[in-house]
Amino acid sequence: KDNDEVILVKGKNNKNNFLEIFNDINLNNESNFLSEDTITISNLNFKLTTTYKDLINKQIKNTDFIISDALQMINFTLDNTGGKVKSEAAITFKNTASSKRHFNFQDNYVLFLKEKDKAKPYFAMKVDNIEKFK
Repeated sequence: KDNDEVILVKGKNNKNNFLEIFNDINLNNESNFLSEDTITISNLNFKLTTTYKDLINKQIKNTDFIISDALQMINFTLDNTGGKVKSEAAITFKNTASSKRHFNFQDNYVLFLKEKDKAKPYFAMKVDNIEKFK
């Protein structure tokens, strides 16, 4: 996208997570490349699928549904022409109710992921046009 920035960070391997690394860099003290500068970055190309096992068999609050599968697929490429990232996620459910009910989450809904012992969710997503997510 035209509005994206690439931030390369080196020498911060002693940090515990991405947030610490990002908070530690000084974005106000940017180092702009000069015309005589050179840079070498390895080409990257990978497809990664992650299954979130900690979500499987969790019950959806106030329903008879449990999560039967939760996964994320990431395709990432970076080369001398630029980079591209595509991320997709899918959650499938099982109905544990004795009588059949149908819930339609095809458009206009909000999804929250929250730890049971926390007051606030760690992830929220509003779906108001499912075509944006296909």
